[in-house]
Parts: sequence; C-alpha cells; structure tokens
Amino acid sequence: MENLEKIQEIGTTEKAWIEYAQAIDRNNENIRIALDGIIRKEVLQSTMKRIAIYVPFPNMKLPIFLKVQCASPTVPVFNIYYKDSQSGTLKVYLKNQSFDTEIEINIQPGYPYLYIYSTSIDDEVIEPVDYSFTYTTPDSMEYILNNIDLKGSKIVAFGDSITELKDDKGRSYSDYIEKFYGAKVFNVGIGGTQIRQRTHPVETPTSELQGYAALDVINMVKAACSQDFTMQENAATYLKELKNSDKTAIIELLKSVDWDSVDAVTVFAGTNDWPSYSATLGESGSTDIGKTLGAVNEIIRLLSSTYPHVKIYWFTPIVRYSSYSISEWDDRYWSDRMGSTEQPYLPQSGSNEPNTSGSLKNGTLKDFSEAIENEVRLNHIPCCDMYNTLGWNKYNFSQYFNDSDGTHPKKGFKEIAKKNCFLPNRK
Repeated sequence: MENLEKIQEIGTTEKAWIEYAQAIDRNNENIRIALDGIIRKEVLQSTMKRIAIYVPFPNMKLPIFLKVQCASPTVPVFNIYYKDSQSGTLKVYLKNQSFDTEIEINIQPGYPYLYIYSTSIDDEVIEPVDYSFTYTTPDSMEYILNNIDLKGSKIVAFGDSITELKDDKGRSYSDYIEKFYGAKVFNVGIGGTQIRQRTHPVETPTSELQGYAALDVINMVKAACSQDFTMQENAATYLKELKNSDKTAIIELLKSVDWDSVDAVTVFAGTNDWPSYSATLGESGSTDIGKTLGAVNEIIRLLSSTYPHVKIYWFTPIVRYSSYSISEWDDRYWSDRMGSTEQPYLPQSGSNEPNTSGSLKNGTLKDFSEAIENEVRLNHIPCCDMYNTLGWNKYNFSQYFNDSDGTHPKKGFKEIAKKNCFLPNRK
C-alpha cells in the first residue's frame, strides 16, 4: 500500500499531467509513478530513438537534483530546456548532460516544465527503451516539510476527538497545519463520534445515543451537503445541557463554510467505530451507513457529487493502547493484538485484567484500519495509512501519548500535522 508520501501530485494541474502522459513524441507506451520518501522515480517507455520528454517541476521549492537513467541510452548526451506551459516557449538551460549524473535544477519563474531533448541522431522507430527520472531535494524529509506551501488553501477537517482535541500548548493538529503551512483549516472534528451512524438520528434527541448519532461523521457530511443543520444544532444543544459538552461552536463553524472556496476535505476517524461488541465494520461495497464501510462509501459519494471541485483525502485510525497505564504495558491491549481471536477482550477498568463479559467483534484495529484504507482506495480517493506509517510503536509510544491515555496522542499532534499536510499540497 502506498504511504502518504507516495501520493504526491505529478504536476501543478490536470493539464500538466495530460501533457506529461503524451510527452515522448506523443508515443509514450507506458507510465509508472512511484515515490519513495523524498525520491520520485518516473519510468517512461519510448519507442522513438530521439529523446523528447516534458518533465513538470515537483510541487515544492527548488532546487531539485535530477538524474536521468537508462540501461542502454540511444543518445550519448541530452539538453535541458525550460518550457513555458502557455506559449510553449523553450529556453536553453543546460547542454550536453550525461546519464546517471545528478543535475542541479533551479526554478525559473514562468517555466513550470523541463524539456529534455536530443537531436543528435536521425529519428526512427525502435524497440521500447525505458528512461527513468529521479529527483530529490536537499536535507531529506526536513527540507520538504519546511517547504510545503498550503498558503491560501481552505481545508475542511472532519474527524473525532483526535481532530478536535488540543495538546498542552493549546494546539490541535489542524492548528499546526495552519501555523506551519499556511492553510485555513475548518476543524469540525467532534470527540466521541464515529464514521458510521450509530443509530438513526432524530430532529429532537432524547438520549445521548441519539445526540451523538447526529454528530457522527456521516451525518455531519450529510448536513454539509444538504445545508440542513437542524439535527446537528439540536444535538449539540442537547449534549451541552446533558453533559456540559459544548459542540455548538463546531456546528456554527461548519455552517459558515463557503464550499465554493474549499479546496480539500480530510476525513480522519474510525478509532471509535472499532471497539464494539457487535460487528460494525460491514461489507465492502456496502451503502449501509450503520456500518463503517458503508458510511465510508456514502461520505465519498455525497462529497464527490455535491462538491465535485473539492479534493477528498482520507486518513486511517492510528495505533492505540487500551489499558489504564502505558507504564504498566501489557501486550494484550496493544491495538495490533486486542480484538484478535486470541485476545478479544477489553481490560477491566483500572487494571490489566481482561473483561470477559463481552468479546470485540471487529478484529484488531490494525485489520480494521486496513479495511477502511482498502475501501477508500476502491473509490479512487487518496488514503494515508496512518496506522502503519507514522512510525509509532509500543517502544516509542510514550513519546506521543500521556501515560493514562493511550487513545489521544496529545504529545504527537505536530507529527500528525506533518503527515496530514502532504496530501492537500497540490497547488
């Protein structure tokens, strides 16, 4: 599965991708894109002896270091030009460049493409030859993180408590995205909510269950798409009076969103769907919003059909530890293991003894997260595997979580922001 770093935009616009796909003398036989950390490799297969390739700049600040590789090149050297995407004007940049050599490329305003070209031989049709392009940036991942530019982007962030809560500095992960990367984030995450609809919501709730059902992600998205917030307003008011838990400002924030100006939506939830004594995951392809996978499909359908200009980016649940104290670690309650057939129990309150009164029915959180990711990808929506790619494990868990809370990474929101900022970085 592709990590978040693997899902970067190829060019700056859809037009850039189309031009790129037809780059090699309009006879490009195959394109394969992969990204490994900061290294991007693009393999192009050409059936023409003469090289003529457009390469869009990556969407980050330059310089970059470009390497063109070929096992059996048809030409000894090549020239590099800047290309203007509007008029097609070419500007000579570097001549007589060699294969398998890192070439420093600096930005040239108004010229978003490189044009790699050689006319040193007569053109002819040949057996396919693979050319690969690798470009890197200085200082590894730190350089990328420091140069991501989301300035002016508007992002609506749906989620649960991990989206809503703040760390000891008073910042949520969306606050860090705004602070470091310049985006405007409408954080409409609500603690305790699930992706799915836990029960049928009503206009006037009379129970906590009904109140939270109206605030579950699927119903928040429904409200955003229909612009009817009656159930959410009433639920927030009811829960404020019942639990002294005030979510009314979040509903007002969602109501204030001008969707014509929104660039992206993120969905980061699912950890509350998982620990259930009934099977709530559901079947792939389902539209049953009472099940997690059905709600995933409906959220994507609603947002894509109502706001087709808005990009959707999904983030899986993260790792968690479910017992009372991280310092008293017990592998049975680690999210890789808890919920398995060998260990289906939650712990008893305040101890590491299992609560055998009921068994979890959704498998491990690891399996649950992978099922969500697979369903999102079936809808052709970018999804970050936050569970496996944050680098958080049982050995460094206490670096990101407080001792008595293995669900909310209150020391890790900055790291989450670094991961979350990659996908919407699509200027």
